[in-house]
Amino acid sequence: MDYLYLDESGDLGFTNKSSKFYSLALYRTRFPKKIGKVVKNIKNNIYKKKKKKMMELKFYGSDERTRKYLFRKISTENIDIYSFTVNKTRIYKRFHEKRDIWNQYITSQLLLRIHVVGSTAKLTIDRFLSQKKIDEYNRYLKKKLSRKIPFLKIKHESSDNNPCLQVADFIVGAFFQKYEHKKDQYCTIIKENTIIDEIYLP
Repeated sequence: MDYLYLDESGDLGFTNKSSKFYSLALYRTRFPKKIGKVVKNIKNNIYKKKKKKMMELKFYGSDERTRKYLFRKISTENIDIYSFTVNKTRIYKRFHEKRDIWNQYITSQLLLRIHVVGSTAKLTIDRFLSQKKIDEYNRYLKKKLSRKIPFLKIKHESSDNNPCLQVADFIVGAFFQKYEHKKDQYCTIIKENTIIDEIYLP
């Protein structure tokens, strides 16, 4: 079965302080335990030497050495990476207050582009929605993906105790850095694993 891990970076706002871009990224693997070990090894080796206790590994809480180490490690694993980055200046004003709608739509469009082996897949998403919105989100995605992945399982959970979601946080952080801050050094490391890297609404 294919395992998919999805995360986002940037924000859904449209104020002067909001980000210009909003990135979504996911990766597909059949060996989640191997991916999770990368995070566990970083915690055990790098942070143990520094005598720091870290519950969760985050892109924006890590130094450049840690980021590059993680990207080099996952680049050798059998994973496929897919990312859409939204240029928010191109979103019509009538959708500015309908953030859940356009976020669901863009997520579905990204998922429709991925390659999945078979009819079953498990999608794990870093939880950021209320339970009511999670139910709406899941119904929408399952309807949109009913032909491509008829037996899609969706789970929303905190990344605190899920090392595979922590890897997704790093991946989407790399794409957000590329477009929001014009820094692509991390995306370069995982270039060979990246199947889709597109600006949505260029």
